Amino acid sequence: MKKIETELASLKNMFLEIRKLSYRLDPVNRKEVSKILNLLNDFSFETGKISSLTSVIFNNKTIKDLGDSLIEKIYKFKLSIDDHPNLKILNESEFYFDQMYNEIEKEILKVVLEPIITESDSNYLKEKISTMKSEIEELKKEISLLKSIIGEIVFKEKEKILTEEELSILEKILLLHEEGVAWIEPRFLNKNTEVLDKLYNYGLLKKKKRGGTDVYSYCKN
Repeated sequence: MKKIETELASLKNMFLEIRKLSYRLDPVNRKEVSKILNLLNDFSFETGKISSLTSVIFNNKTIKDLGDSLIEKIYKFKLSIDDHPNLKILNESEFYFDQMYNEIEKEILKVVLEPIITESDSNYLKEKISTMKSEIEELKKEISLLKSIIGEIVFKEKEKILTEEELSILEKILLLHEEGVAWIEPRFLNKNTEVLDKLYNYGLLKKKKRGGTDVYSYCKN
């Protein structure tokens, strides 16, 4: 389990490096292009290795499916490098990476918790749970910060990154905010939650439950 966690952490660092290089990449600079292409190749290889391995170890086909989808997105992103990095594809790949990462972490927790639960010492159990909660909170903070950064970049380049439908929905939300509506239900936009959830995944929107329904608000509101 420790080896899997180490490789998973390495994969996460690799993805963060890809994203950092992508946002400032100059396609004319062949040295930069070569560096990110090599990194993308390494990332795809490591993703295939860890998703295949953990899928078999944990008997969880979802991990392999998510890994394959992630590799496919990375390949499409790689094709866009020579022209202009398609950040929308990179954001979509982040969704699959997060899903695969969380699925593997969930399986690791099962393995770790099973022997702990059989321990008679309740103090030991409480200590372990407290440590995990702390680590989860730190991870949530990291994700929140990264989504905030991505949201700012996407909003700045929204005409290039968002589809016409996504851009139209975002503009309607901003207009409703100006009219004093703080939290918006999908029915106000005559849309289902699919487009809204995409904007949420881009880091542009925040959401919460109200009366059992998801409601949305622009992050800067």
